[in-house]
Amino acid sequence: MKVLVKLFFSPLLFAVLFLFPLFTELAQLSTDAVSGIPVWQPALALAVGLGLLAQFRGSWIGVKG
Repeated sequence: MKVLVKLFFSPLLFAVLFLFPLFTELAQLSTDAVSGIPVWQPALALAVGLGLLAQFRGSWIGVKG
């Protein structure tokens, strides 16, 4: 049970479930389609990158308390 709670509240899951849709919507609002790349691909790459960075560092802002 403890493992499920840790997984459910992990930074990577937060990034995929919250940051990815947020970045996708912001990209759709701010730009037109550029060079045929779907807008969700860079948004997913950015969200997963930030989530993995936070997961491995243990903090979103880089300061461990």
